Amino acid sequence: MKETIERPLDMLNNSKGSKVSVELKGRDKPLEGTLLAFDIHLNLVVELENKKTKFIRGDIVEVVNPI
Repeated sequence: MKETIERPLDMLNNSKGSKVSVELKGRDKPLEGTLLAFDIHLNLVVELENKKTKFIRGDIVEVVNPI
């Protein structure tokens, strides 16, 4: 069942623990992994498929898509 989205960050909150695709400025291919954490600046912590954990600065994030 889909959660209600009333604010923009609700979508990210609903995606915590799920797979996401993250498009970044200056990078052609999006990163895919499990969203572990985020903040109001759109800083993200994503666990990639190879089990490496990445911190992504919010100022380079263009799009976050739930998979």
